[in-house]
Formats: sequence, structure tokens, C-alpha cells
Amino acid sequence: MNKNASAPNAPEPVKGAAKRGGLLEPRGPKGMFLVSVIDMSWRLAIVVLIPVIGGFEFDRRLNTSPWLTIVGFLVAMGGMYVVTKQTLVKATALSNKKGQK
Repeated sequence: MNKNASAPNAPEPVKGAAKRGGLLEPRGPKGMFLVSVIDMSWRLAIVVLIPVIGGFEFDRRLNTSPWLTIVGFLVAMGGMYVVTKQTLVKATALSNKKGQK
């Protein structure tokens, strides 16, 4: 075996492949949409479930049904607005950034 032999050349990246190669790195419009949907869905689940379940549990323990559940629902609606707005702003910024290149 020849010790002076150079190492084999590393393969070149496929044309059009993402440079960073992360799992959630958006690749085109469909990729951007998929990443936005996944991000928004888990954030919405947290923003909705915690206030509603919390309000229900407080109602059950304090015997104030249905007032705290309704308050939890209203808080969840406000949280849904915030998450949706943030996702829309982020998707618009990504779209504009990709369009400028």
C-alpha cells in the first residue's frame, strides 16, 4: 500500500441541494411551507391546550365552573392570534429573502 497516495476527493454537493443540510432547512416553497406548518402546529397546541386545560382544572378545584374555562379559552384565542401572526411574519420574511437571491 502506498503511504504517499492522496486521499480520495470528497464528493461534490448535488446541484440545488441546501448548503447547510439541516433536517428542517427549507428547500424551496414546499419546504418553507412544511417547516412553517410544523412550527406553527406545535406552538398552537401548547398555546391552546395549556390555558383551556388549566382553566378547566382550576374550575374543578375551585368549584367556579365554567368561568375559568371561558377565561382560559379567551387567553387561548389571543395566543392563537399571536402565533399565527408570528408565523406569517416569519414566512413572509423567508419568502422575501429567498426571492432576493
